[in-house]
Amino acid sequence: MKAKLVALVLMVFSACSFGAEDRRTGLIRDIAQAQGLLQAFEGQLAEQRKGAQDFGRQVFEKMLSESGGKTNPEAQKAFDRFVDGCYHMFAADEYLATWVSLYGKSLSEEDLEQILQYYKSSIGQKDVAASQVATQAFTAWAVQQSRERSSALLSQLMSELRAAKR
Repeated sequence: MKAKLVALVLMVFSACSFGAEDRRTGLIRDIAQAQGLLQAFEGQLAEQRKGAQDFGRQVFEKMLSESGGKTNPEAQKAFDRFVDGCYHMFAADEYLATWVSLYGKSLSEEDLEQILQYYKSSIGQKDVAASQVATQAFTAWAVQQSRERSSALLSQLMSELRAAKR
């Protein structure tokens, strides 16, 4: 009889825990939606993809110039595969799912509910809009800085490789 009672208590506890976790995950997903994270991640990825493609093209052109400026179909195909790989490296839903799994581990359900109410409020929506504008500008700045800094590093690398050949 005791064993059945213990099993019943464990099943009830397990079901309550599972339900609580689903509720937490739902609240966190709602917070992410209220913050517009999926759209923000899509914008960030678009900028990052363009930056990676530009950098890849820059590397390819430098390599071509170092090898006499001639390319062959196989080298072009390899470059195209690289660009395609950069483009498909991440997806916005993957970013979102990871964010949802990491967010709010130290927050209670009550905290999450209050946060969600904030983002649904008028001032919360203004916060989201301001964050989206800032994130777009910041991402564009970061991509531009990466291009400039990578270009300098790439030029230095090519120069050192030329010197090492001698």
